[in-house]
Amino acid sequence: MPYELDQAINACMELVHIAKLLEQIVGISRDIGTDTQFAFNPEFVAVRRQDVEGME
Repeated sequence: MPYELDQAINACMELVHIAKLLEQIVGISRDIGTDTQFAFNPEFVAVRRQDVEGME
């Protein structure tokens, strides 16, 4: 395999890895935001509970 192609493949694999890590960061940030809403806004808990019960 030519050296340039090998470098290109490695760069693509690193980009895929970075994309997966960014996806995890977004998920964790969303969870932190939701937890913050639950902690400081009791009405938010009631609305979320109704949403979840309505899905069942």
